[in-house]
Amino acid sequence: MGNCSLTQIGESGQPIPEVILSGGSKFLALNSKLPIMAIISSPAETPLMKQYNAIKTKYPGALLLFRVGDFYETFGQDAITASKVLDIVLTKRGSGSASEIELAGFPHHALDTYLPKLVRAGYRVAICDQLEDPRFVKGIVKRGVTELVTPGLSFNDNV
Repeated sequence: MGNCSLTQIGESGQPIPEVILSGGSKFLALNSKLPIMAIISSPAETPLMKQYNAIKTKYPGALLLFRVGDFYETFGQDAITASKVLDIVLTKRGSGSASEIELAGFPHHALDTYLPKLVRAGYRVAICDQLEDPRFVKGIVKRGVTELVTPGLSFNDNV
């Protein structure tokens, strides 16, 4: 798509606001009465970040823990929040490039340590796991949210 600019005009004649997510994807709300969205991808967005953003849009109010290998990673604003709440290091992915984004993560086996801290701090957390064995997949591993934990209800005794 290159470096183009797009302004959507709503039925009222007013511009429709856009939200820019991590990786540079832009989402435009096309109808205020229906949750319809259009995606405009940034040329700098990697396949992994495209997958992350697609999943993140399905859980807009949740902090997304995104499984990448042996770690749960957070990106963008989620990474900033997680680093503060969990007292973990905040770094950047693609430092200095057009696809630069905040990153914070922890080993997958430490989920039972970190998840309760996020929930007790009042955050809704979507846990996104790898749904395929990466050893047998060419390209991006299929991922999906396997658990959504909210501060109001948890079936996990550790939370």
